[in-house]
Amino acid sequence: MCEHKDYDRFWQERVPTRHFLAVKPAMLFVGGTFDAEDAYGPVACWRAMNEQSPETENHLVLGPWCHGGWNYSDYDHLDGSWFGTGLSKTFKEKIEWPFFRDHLEDLPVEESEPLSKVIVIPSFGKRKFFPPVRHYAAWPPKGTESVRVYLADGNVSENGRQESLTVGRLSDVPSAGEMTFVSDPSDPVPYREEDSEWRNPAYMAADQRFLEYRDDVLTYIGKPLDRPMRLGGPVRVCADIVTDATDFDLIVKLIDVRPDGYQMLVRGDVMPARYRDSLSSPRPVVPGERTRIEFVMDDIAHDFLKGHSLMVQVQASSFPLVAMNPQKYVENQYDASEYRTASIRVLGDSWISLPKIMIK
Repeated sequence: MCEHKDYDRFWQERVPTRHFLAVKPAMLFVGGTFDAEDAYGPVACWRAMNEQSPETENHLVLGPWCHGGWNYSDYDHLDGSWFGTGLSKTFKEKIEWPFFRDHLEDLPVEESEPLSKVIVIPSFGKRKFFPPVRHYAAWPPKGTESVRVYLADGNVSENGRQESLTVGRLSDVPSAGEMTFVSDPSDPVPYREEDSEWRNPAYMAADQRFLEYRDDVLTYIGKPLDRPMRLGGPVRVCADIVTDATDFDLIVKLIDVRPDGYQMLVRGDVMPARYRDSLSSPRPVVPGERTRIEFVMDDIAHDFLKGHSLMVQVQASSFPLVAMNPQKYVENQYDASEYRTASIRVLGDSWISLPKIMIK
């Protein structure tokens, strides 16, 4: 990693998604939307298989699992985020077993119930319920629309109706509003409230309230929803930044704020500013100039329930999960010997795009 810091030929040759041409066996890709090790891989491989081997029977299963959580019989939560009982049992008995039975035991077609192209068990963050199993012909599902939410002061306009925000700066219209914070490498933002000698995978759905009083975390929150919002697919980020640094990390988090106050992390990701144009060709940021950073976060499958609020947080460190950026451009970040503070201003026309599934 230190020698191949960029997305160079070394990494490009090792990407599995390049090698799915003319695959013959039926495939079942299983992924956890809260998989700390690989929330990206299953969906990326499923998509690549569809493109490179379109005639192959190809299924995708997504559920609110941690890494390998579909094998844990008692798996039902991470931190204070509850996903319901019977997740793994449902998967094994209703999805995995029929898949292997049908393809390995050569049962007559009339005795076999074919699996859907995409099977999704969404997350809610609600404690006592049995999670629904949703079947789709595509992912994201047909009819999914991109809802752009601006990180700005202002009002929310929905179906021509103006709604004032109760707290914060979430809006669906751009604004002149902007917010500034200072990222200090000597006091990085922690990724978890509790210290630990090992990486706790529960951080993927952990309560974010421990960051409420930090000045180096920007928080944008909308008013409680008057109806559910069902999301499924990738989350896109477009941030316009002005900074005095020549490099920094942009970390964006999508959060579900429950009526009990729990701030459930739904998705978070990092994009180093040096890779804003290309993961293969880094270049420094020009201090004082507007810098646009766009990237795509891993797919989610989550329902924001009625009475819950949508929150977005922006920060520049998540330590020690993400190595601290020196915030001074150097050719190889692993060789950095000098770290500096960075003033980071997030402009009001910055936004995230949410994959909203239409509810019938």
